[in-house]
Amino acid sequence: FNNISVSLKNNNNINIFAKNIDIDTKKLFQDYVFLKKYNFDFIGNIKNLKVIFFPYNLSKKFFLSGNFTNSSFFSNVNYVKNFSGYIGIEDNKAYINTNSYNVEILNNALNKKLSFDNIEGEISISNLITPDINLSNLKILNNQLNLSISGNINKQSDKISIFTSLNFVDMRYVTDYLPKNFITEKTSKYFSKAFLKGQTSNGYIFIKGRLSKYPFYDDYSGISYAVFPTRDLKVDYKKGWIPFDNISGIAYFKKREAHFLSNNFQVLDTKVSKSSLYIKNVKSA
Repeated sequence: FNNISVSLKNNNNINIFAKNIDIDTKKLFQDYVFLKKYNFDFIGNIKNLKVIFFPYNLSKKFFLSGNFTNSSFFSNVNYVKNFSGYIGIEDNKAYINTNSYNVEILNNALNKKLSFDNIEGEISISNLITPDINLSNLKILNNQLNLSISGNINKQSDKISIFTSLNFVDMRYVTDYLPKNFITEKTSKYFSKAFLKGQTSNGYIFIKGRLSKYPFYDDYSGISYAVFPTRDLKVDYKKGWIPFDNISGIAYFKKREAHFLSNNFQVLDTKVSKSSLYIKNVKSA
């Protein structure tokens, strides 16, 4: 680290400024155990770090800002690795502007660890205790998908309104990115094996309603709707059976229901046109 200054003001708040600092809280907490109050760790570099807090009354004003580079955040078994971007926190609000590469995410809401070539966009949170989160054109990219997300998640008012544009999705891996409350691990593994090739582009996902009922809305408290235009899809739906090949059409999901409408597909040398498949409950399919 270099160019660090610390000052104590008359109103008992401490000001810290660091031009460039590398932090590893795991090592820090080994030396200063009394600082370890939460199951949270951080490893990374911060430039132009500024912190203001009241050490004798942590409930008073708190401020933090800085430019983070290749930084990792750990909480219990969850983590985000290789975050780069600006983070600003003031009292109960936060703002994040990220352009991160080679990001790795593990979260207990997901079925597996996910890796992304790039995540870029803005996130603002107006209430850190009961989060009110705004996502502004958050772009997520790797060789399996390319999508952008905008919308709002408000825990206090129990509302969610999210629109996701699916610029590209490799259908072989689509279920890897669905949360556990949408699809079981067993169903996810089935589709991963069944989809042998294929892609979707210019699709979208729209969710609006009560956050506590997300994502299926069995009552009338919201709507979840997704459209996946597909092409060149090959489905080996059951081991030992003849697979369906070169499927072009559209798949759409409404709450728990799934509908697959095919323009045409191939079964051996036979061409099949205008067929459909309906699944009543995707979570228990």
